[in-house]
Amino acid sequence: KLTSCVIGLSMRFTLSFGIAALGLAALMAATAPAIAAAPPNQPAEGPGGVGDRTATIVKRGLGKAGSGSFVFYKAGAAPAEGRPVVVFLHAWGAPNPQAYGSWIDHLARNGSLVIFPRFQDLNRTRPSEASAIAERILKSTLSDLASDAEAKPDLKRVAVIGHLAGAPIAANIAADATEQGLPIPRLVFAIMPGGIASDARARGIVLHDLGRIAPETLVITVIGDRDARAADLAGRRLLREASAVPSERKLFVRALSDDHGFPALAATLTSPAGVDAAYDGSAIK
Repeated sequence: KLTSCVIGLSMRFTLSFGIAALGLAALMAATAPAIAAAPPNQPAEGPGGVGDRTATIVKRGLGKAGSGSFVFYKAGAAPAEGRPVVVFLHAWGAPNPQAYGSWIDHLARNGSLVIFPRFQDLNRTRPSEASAIAERILKSTLSDLASDAEAKPDLKRVAVIGHLAGAPIAANIAADATEQGLPIPRLVFAIMPGGIASDARARGIVLHDLGRIAPETLVITVIGDRDARAADLAGRRLLREASAVPSERKLFVRALSDDHGFPALAATLTSPAGVDAAYDGSAIK
């Protein structure tokens, strides 16, 4: 009986200890930092790839604020067919390309000619004027680069990217392309769109007739899951008003935040920025 009692107590103790150990392990797993949950490494090439890290990126300034552009591309002779063009339209109040330097660097190292129109002269430019200024600058910049053997823009491969207030400006450029003698964009990429005026008299970027965006254009809007409501409404409006573009060429994307690992990835309105001091506009001649 004593032996049976000891065995019983031992089994109960062992079972209790095992349950406690499992509970402690679970608690430690829940409270310990998720060191292993780091973001994956960027691929060396292909979509989202690092690009040519050995290349030198040409950084040029054409004109001045309100009438010129910053231009970025990989040094050396352009391909025979030219370089695909990416027009990068910044958020209101963020006219320095260093705020988007990492993104611009990625595009340039993967072969694109990046044009960063300086459509906002701080404390002077009105939002209602921004689209017309950006269109005028873009037309002038493309004309200046037309005979440049290294830059060599391929006007059949043009994408316009806009962040926050830059998003409706990107859509307006696509809508006005034929009328303004600009190349028709193959892609309008509106990320965290905002700053759209409610009507022609309100402050903000007034939308032009987006029904004139060419049907062959791919229109993508991206919003985050943080600070999402205004961007959600703006993104849906851009897609809705681009009425000539068929639904199969429209895409509404919601980027999700992820705080399981380190660093936490928060899909906020400012998340598209990627600061790189090497792209400080004050140092670009």
